[in-house]
Amino acid sequence: MFYKSKNKTKQIKQNYKLLMLVGFFGALALLFQMSALKYTLVGYVSSIRSSNIIIAVLIGYFIFKEENVDKRLVCAILMFIGVLLIILD
Repeated sequence: MFYKSKNKTKQIKQNYKLLMLVGFFGALALLFQMSALKYTLVGYVSSIRSSNIIIAVLIGYFIFKEENVDKRLVCAILMFIGVLLIILD
């Protein structure tokens, strides 16, 4: 939506609070990820971090009522099983 907009400056001014909130949580997520690397193996952190795709598919299905998510849901379940296998050794 922002990409196609002709008046980008106006959109930024109207949504600056939301943009700052998104930036804050993005920085916080990066901080947590870097902290997690100190305490556990990289494979664990990267597999848990990649599980955000699973959450995105579920949010798309339940909240945004996306259609035709069958393949994505199957793949998300396979990813979740993969994350569990990595974590459980």
